[in-house]
Amino acid sequence: EANNNDDEEDVKNNTVMSMISEQVFNTSRNEPVSVTISSEGEIFASRHMLNFLEKFPIDRYPKLELCLQSNGLLIKSKWHKIEHLANNINSLSLTIDSQNPKVYEKLRRGGKFEKILENLNFVQELKEQYGFKYAIRMVVQKDNMDEIEDFYKFAISHGADSVEYLRLFWWTRPLTTHQDLDFLDVNNTHYNKTIRQLVNLKNTYENVAFYNFSV
Repeated sequence: EANNNDDEEDVKNNTVMSMISEQVFNTSRNEPVSVTISSEGEIFASRHMLNFLEKFPIDRYPKLELCLQSNGLLIKSKWHKIEHLANNINSLSLTIDSQNPKVYEKLRRGGKFEKILENLNFVQELKEQYGFKYAIRMVVQKDNMDEIEDFYKFAISHGADSVEYLRLFWWTRPLTTHQDLDFLDVNNTHYNKTIRQLVNLKNTYENVAFYNFSV
């Protein structure tokens, strides 16, 4: 039954991406066109997303501005699939959540810290070559709330133009279970300690941003 559900989801995703290609990008434009590529999963692990990017008609949309959001683990190994669009990447955001190897591997299940470091170094080289805007992100939660400023310093040292902090959401919705993990919930007992760190960060550095909550 699980396999059947996976197959159905795969067909659905393929159909959606085909419709976008055929119905949205079926003409040509010389004006800038902004396209954000994101996913509830990982864009570089999605063959449908990669297929869309591989086949994107860049000759008909030469001023394409791509905004990519990723966990960063597969960029180096999959880069060849989108390298032809490198000059059209406007921004790249990587969500890695922690600069502590143990915490990173706990929060990013299946991810290895050595692997993300390899990819961060690769992206830093790409940024220097192509000049896109580059952000590294943390989803603030129970396991990483004590490394908020250390994470900022880590991200900047790896070439990020900005560091972004996000509230723990399930895709586009706030958590409805396990609110104890959401330290940016005003009802959480750790809220005040967490928000103080973020306020201090905001007052100390200019290139920080916050999403889904106010500081």
